[in-house]
Amino acid sequence: SYDKLTGNTEPVILKSFGYPIMMLNTKQGPLAKLELRQAVQAALSESDMMLAAFGKPEFFTVDGAMYPEGFPWRSDAGVDTYDQGNPEKAQALMEKAGYAGEPIRILTSQQYEFHYKMALVAAEYLKAAGFKVDLQVSDWATLTQRRNDPALWDIFFTHSPFLPEPALNLGMSESGPGWWSTDRRRAAFDAFNAASDPAQRAKLYGDVQAAIMAEVPFIKVGDFNA
Repeated sequence: SYDKLTGNTEPVILKSFGYPIMMLNTKQGPLAKLELRQAVQAALSESDMMLAAFGKPEFFTVDGAMYPEGFPWRSDAGVDTYDQGNPEKAQALMEKAGYAGEPIRILTSQQYEFHYKMALVAAEYLKAAGFKVDLQVSDWATLTQRRNDPALWDIFFTHSPFLPEPALNLGMSESGPGWWSTDRRRAAFDAFNAASDPAQRAKLYGDVQAAIMAEVPFIKVGDFNA
């Protein structure tokens, strides 16, 4: 449809409209182990996931930072962990964690085609690193029910627009699906929430992002345009 529009009109592309995200279950199952979450992070090629999901380079940006250029929250903290596609590193982390072939249950839905396409690519990269993958495809309503039970999943795909207040972002709540609750998360997030000066808050958000990248409660796949 984009190609048809470009023939007789000028489509307007809204850049960095939102971001796809892989939520990881930090509470229960194999990914409750930090090293296995880091192994997932090391195994993935987010650039291939974004290309599969969105096709044309005009529609996406491969970017690991939690906020794109132009936002005060933009930070490069921890972004070296993004888009690694490194099965050897993943295997070393899996061995360190004592991974014994437990299936990694990935929930996705074809109601959001880009979720499904990213899940297919992610599954292949995880398999290449040595993970056993159980890709479960359902309707979106079923997925949103199942993600509330930590016994039923290890990863699910979702997406969000870029919100003006980071405290509202996906994965920031200790009580929401993913259940990220660690000393580092609390220290970084409490300091960020306690600050009132905008410049200080922007600086402290770098510590929040560094904690996200280090502890891998979720993985931002990239930026998509509208």
